[in-house]
Amino acid sequence: MDSKSNKKMFNRVFLLLFLWFNPTICNIIIRLFTFPLRLSGAFASGIYQSILFAYLAGWAIKKKRIKVDSLCVPIGILLVYMLNMALYQGRSVLFETPGDGFTTVFAVHNGIFGYFLFRNIDSLDNIRNALACTVIVYTPYNVLRCMQAIKVGYWDQVVDGQRVKGEYNMEVGYILSFLAVSILYFYFRTLKKYYLLVIIALMFFIFTVGSRGALIPPVLYIFIWYILSEKKAKKRIFIIAGILIMFVISFYYIEILSYISRFFLSHNLSSRTLTKLIKGSIGDSNSRVDIWLEILESWINNAFLPKGIYADRELVGMYSHNVIIELCYTFGILGVIMVIWGGWQILKTMRSSYSIDNKLFISIFGCFSLSRLFLSSSFWNERYFWVFLALLITYWENNASFFFHEETAFIKFKNIHVKGRSSIE
Repeated sequence: MDSKSNKKMFNRVFLLLFLWFNPTICNIIIRLFTFPLRLSGAFASGIYQSILFAYLAGWAIKKKRIKVDSLCVPIGILLVYMLNMALYQGRSVLFETPGDGFTTVFAVHNGIFGYFLFRNIDSLDNIRNALACTVIVYTPYNVLRCMQAIKVGYWDQVVDGQRVKGEYNMEVGYILSFLAVSILYFYFRTLKKYYLLVIIALMFFIFTVGSRGALIPPVLYIFIWYILSEKKAKKRIFIIAGILIMFVISFYYIEILSYISRFFLSHNLSSRTLTKLIKGSIGDSNSRVDIWLEILESWINNAFLPKGIYADRELVGMYSHNVIIELCYTFGILGVIMVIWGGWQILKTMRSSYSIDNKLFISIFGCFSLSRLFLSSSFWNERYFWVFLALLITYWENNASFFFHEETAFIKFKNIHVKGRSSIE
């Protein structure tokens, strides 16, 4: 493929991923077409998103054949959902819940479609470069949102159909967290110092307007880099800096928090995380432990049998806030096997001879999604988890006989056979 064709392909992938990573912007585009036809917002959004993403996906992928698992996984999950909806009709309300139900899980801007998309984009370099451009555009947009919320002193949010003034915004905090992890990857790749300034600014906004959980992915990603990296000199710098910072904090913990609190008050700022640190409640689970114990108690009574999709919601009124518990409770013994096998394969991948740069790139999605899934969110609608899964399977496909073989991993369309492999090797 010549440079002109490469550039065209990159532009297509960038446009597709930019809209997929930024559903807010996509919805703004959709609303421009909604008003003239006088359709209801939700109905029109679904139609236009489906058409837009179907066209863009075909345009960006532009292949004669599609990887069979990219179709089988979404279709298989759809069939499992339909079977559960038939078997557990008492959960019909849960399947229809806005933001967590059937329509959310299978929305074209969510994870199931993301799995199909990322499995069929052959060039990891195109994904990497498209992500870089998306981060460059999306970071200022979200920083401006944070500055506006700080200026007015609250977040204008809609909760359960009611408009409320929130002290913090969990979703925006996690968006900033994903941006911080992505920029950390590009910093470790290029060692350009201005990336650090952007990361520090993002961490400040996460601390100010986000939840405490959003601080975990960037810190975890640094730990993953430390384990994988071969740059021992850089490792020593991080170790020494970390030890010095912890040493200072251990002696002046109260004074540092008091100073930060005074600084925030003098600038009319607030931080839920800072408040919990001062009160000594930063480790409070917010009833998560109670939820886990109640679900585990129910699961242990009959651990082998699956309870079905959304059984945790039916039991405790919300999702499990832990991916391991949710998998085990939903699928029974099969869920236990999924957890053990999946964890082992991830460890094998990280310990393999696969290039460190590509492992760190895949870890952007793994680190971020698993950090959320162990404390919050649900794997059904955690979009970055499905991207992580897609990239992992592409690695397994091309580097060992873990999963699908190349000869059987595609469906041929028409009678044209085009030989090709992913750049993830």
